[in-house]
Amino acid sequence: MTTKLYNTDTQQIIHTTYGGYYTVDGQRPQLPNNVIELVVVPAAAPSYNEETQRLTSSWEVNTTTLQYIQSWQVVDKTQYEIAMEDWKYPEYLKRIIAPKQLLFDDIGIQMYGWFQLNNLPVELINDTYIYLWCNEILLEHQVIVDNLQGVIVIQDRPVEI
Repeated sequence: MTTKLYNTDTQQIIHTTYGGYYTVDGQRPQLPNNVIELVVVPAAAPSYNEETQRLTSSWEVNTTTLQYIQSWQVVDKTQYEIAMEDWKYPEYLKRIIAPKQLLFDDIGIQMYGWFQLNNLPVELINDTYIYLWCNEILLEHQVIVDNLQGVIVIQDRPVEI
């Protein structure tokens, strides 16, 4: 059992005790009038669809029953949240998806080297694709990008609507 000491004046948890009630020298002390001990009442998380929903939990202080009660809410994810789950580096505005095979071409090695030199993330996905993260396609690289149309895909970071 877990308990929490709760200050009713400040409405804050001030201490947590694991494995029983709060004790001092093995004895349950007389607490100040503004401090109560609450028994933590956890709740089992409900089932939900992880692809389209998320769980949030909250805790309620019940001063009548002297309990600290957990509750769960199933919340539908927004389209933005769903899109961002696949966007590993939210600080970058663009993601280039290239086939791994491109690394065996001169241009692929040059792209990889440029990303490494500029300390930009590069990630191998499923041993098939390489994700390259950046904020912009530089003007001097646009010709290369144009020549690789149909080979690479450039995605913009999802935008919250």
